[in-house]
Amino acid sequence: MFRRRGLFRELPKLKSSNHFVAYIDILGARKLMEQQNDKFLNDLNSIYFDTLNEVILTNVVSNKDIYLKIFSDNILIAIKTTKDDKNRQAKLEKIIDRKSTRLNSSHPS
Repeated sequence: MFRRRGLFRELPKLKSSNHFVAYIDILGARKLMEQQNDKFLNDLNSIYFDTLNEVILTNVVSNKDIYLKIFSDNILIAIKTTKDDKNRQAKLEKIIDRKSTRLNSSHPS
């Protein structure tokens, strides 16, 4: 390994970690932005906060273990976990079940 000098500094060491990750790409975003810019932006903001609140309400992870990021028409959700957590699949199922139950009850067929 070499050490950088002058304007360059030694880069921080990176470490991998385990996360549940959901990547959401909103289809038709360009058209929505053109037709209803403010409404679309407010809807994205609502999705962001609703998702965060729904995950927190499951009580399976703490706030500091949740990372949400919106960029362009994409939403990234990452929830920190560990390989040795024997309940990690049950936690993920609880998060997904809570969100899908809520969505189904708010949008009757």
